Amino acid sequence: MKKITILITLFFFIDTHLYSQELPDLIPYLKGNKWGYVDKSKKIKIPAKFDYAGLFEDGSAIVRVGENTGTIDKNGNYIIKPFYLRPGYLNFFEGLEPIKDTITNRYGYINKKGEWVIKPKYYEAGYFQNGVARVCVLEKTWLFIDKNENHLCPPQPFTSGTTYPYGFAIICKNYLEQKNSYNQKFGLMNKNGKLILEVIYQKVIPINSNFFQIVKDDKTGFVDSTGKEILPFIYDYTTRDPEMFTGYFIDGLSLIGKDGKWGSIDTTGKIITPLKYDKLKNLGEGVFAVTDSISLPKDLNTQFYYYVHFINKNEEIIIPQLKLIGKPLRFKNGFCKIMEFPMEIMKQNSEFATFSFINMNGKRLNIDSAIDVGDFSEGLAMIVNQNKKMGFIDTTGKTVIKCQYDIKQFNSNAQFHNGLCIVYKGDKFFFIDKKGNEYYQEY
Repeated sequence: MKKITILITLFFFIDTHLYSQELPDLIPYLKGNKWGYVDKSKKIKIPAKFDYAGLFEDGSAIVRVGENTGTIDKNGNYIIKPFYLRPGYLNFFEGLEPIKDTITNRYGYINKKGEWVIKPKYYEAGYFQNGVARVCVLEKTWLFIDKNENHLCPPQPFTSGTTYPYGFAIICKNYLEQKNSYNQKFGLMNKNGKLILEVIYQKVIPINSNFFQIVKDDKTGFVDSTGKEILPFIYDYTTRDPEMFTGYFIDGLSLIGKDGKWGSIDTTGKIITPLKYDKLKNLGEGVFAVTDSISLPKDLNTQFYYYVHFINKNEEIIIPQLKLIGKPLRFKNGFCKIMEFPMEIMKQNSEFATFSFINMNGKRLNIDSAIDVGDFSEGLAMIVNQNKKMGFIDTTGKTVIKCQYDIKQFNSNAQFHNGLCIVYKGDKFFFIDKKGNEYYQEY
């Protein structure tokens, strides 16, 4: 199970914007239980000898042999031999990757050639961001280093609360000792070891390198990297509606609420949409759903509806009021995913829902009853039928790859990238292209 998680992560971590929709020259190919590479005609170019083979990016691809991760070039030669134990994927943030050396059992940093740039001597090590990384020199004792391994602060006796973003540490000194997570208190430290925010907050959430959200007693505000207030500590953080809370940014915008009224802010703290809406949902791509009313059923034989209209960040109506039998969930690539509750389905199973899409014009795609759909990517979206089999539709709702693949936890939102998508059949997973061609051979 752990291996599968790692392998799927290796594929889906890749940024979709890095690739066109054309098939790559080398396509990962599963033959039996081993991976290699073929061309578009399925002619073998690199023999199947790996336990996993990822897509090529900038002339190299990630491969795994046993539990170890390495990289190869387009001739199949190792750039980084798979001698390093890496429980995940190779990112090379800012050209360096923290790696655990199997001989010393310590962490250091390698470059894309597999050379040690910082020798393995640390108990733990994080990624470099803005030229700074955190390393653990003793248990619960951390410091920041630059790429020349200069110490930017004295060792600090604290335990990580969440992450180390933008050269800052979100800290909780007694994190492990606090059993009740609600009572855990967090603060913010800069790369020089200076405490920017006292350890008194329920949450400290990084938005970017100069914009941090702080939460205390279910009220929230925002500060900059020096701790100076950007937005005062007066906004609502939680409500009874799980879809409405301040600080969840989608495509650069977040809801912000006060005294039951909601608007939006951007990632500098500027209020974009005035706080005047009773029910507002951030759908992404600069679109918000405004709930006008909800008709609740008197009994199970009565259909209920959501009456909503859609606005942009300038409060301009882009889709007039719709009568929906479900909730709009998220706009992505020009389509909004809708969770529906048709009465005929509810009569069969009260916990059952189906899914569909509307486009930017408010037009609903006519697709067969689906128990789940994914996001559109490269013109196709995943669809799951009543038999829990996965296929793909195009932007008109037409099924272009029939529902025949198994659903796993790791590909519950399967998407095409560079013309390829990972799918499952039984315990095998492999790539398919947008025509449904399978890059897999039993033996």
